[in-house]
Amino acid sequence: METALESVTSKPSPGAETALEEVSESGIFPRAENYVLATPAVADGIAYISGGDEIFRGIRISDSVQLFEFPSGAYTAASPALVGSSAYFGTFSNEVLAANLKSKRIAWRYENPERHFPFYSSAAVTSGKVVLGGRDKLVYGINAASGNPVWTFATKARVDSSPAIAGGCVYIGSNDGRLYGLDLATGAKVWEFEAGSRFPPPRRSRKAA
Repeated sequence: METALESVTSKPSPGAETALEEVSESGIFPRAENYVLATPAVADGIAYISGGDEIFRGIRISDSVQLFEFPSGAYTAASPALVGSSAYFGTFSNEVLAANLKSKRIAWRYENPERHFPFYSSAAVTSGKVVLGGRDKLVYGINAASGNPVWTFATKARVDSSPAIAGGCVYIGSNDGRLYGLDLATGAKVWEFEAGSRFPPPRRSRKAA
């Protein structure tokens, strides 16, 4: 039985390395062969993460032993969403993936046949749907079992922020400066709010005082 995930998966701002990569500098965790830009998802004492080296890993937190790895086939900056024995995440190769944690293989791949843009948004999964935003200005609702698209919703700019889901409503921000409430079942817009700034907000430059 699937467990509803109704919270935003935390992730760092674009260009920032995660704590997992930083800790690997000290030799505590296995080191990836490229940047790790996403926050790991943790379940049953295992951290699951993919990164710039196109490898999906499972690392036991208690002793830092890497339990498995298998190729995702794409540079990844999104955090995986875990439901049962599956992990769902988007990639910079314009795909959304479902990874089977038991077989250690990719269960399905979804790519919009007409719009080839990367996914930076981390997915939220509930009620059999994978929901995330794309840099093609769309919010996607995808069937979690099959990888088939259920609905899309068009915003006016790319969608790098990650959704939250509660009460049958998807909450997600866009670079167009609006926060949207979408019906989880159909993707129809329930409401929108003009926030006055894009989602996520612009990064502040680090200048010496």
